[in-house]
Amino acid sequence: MAPSGAGGTAASLVLEPSGGPPQVDAGSRTAVSPAARPQPLIREGEYVRDRVGRLARAADGSWEFVFEADGQSLQDPPMVVIPSLKLMAMETALNNRSRDLRFRITGMVTEYNGRNYVLLEKVVVVADRDR
Repeated sequence: MAPSGAGGTAASLVLEPSGGPPQVDAGSRTAVSPAARPQPLIREGEYVRDRVGRLARAADGSWEFVFEADGQSLQDPPMVVIPSLKLMAMETALNNRSRDLRFRITGMVTEYNGRNYVLLEKVVVVADRDR
């Protein structure tokens, strides 16, 4: 033990390593919990139909669609939104409102580097009374 500046002794605390560097999600490039279960991917070419959620910025600046719980799996990971005129309309709607908006989307799913992407085909703003 090393003496402290106030005349007493300071207990030394040894920190053990956590077992290596943190795991990083390949798609979002953010750290994930070591105990995190891998999220299943939706196969390319399938569709998400009439799903409700919100538009959110990812760490890399891209847009992601964050699904609301559907009452089934409750673990749908966000999908990166492929830039299109539909995404531009969603951005415009968000910029014109002073609150967070919910959207109902339909679109085709693609897959790249372990992440799902969605190409929007239909976008509708969900009114508050539809909750």
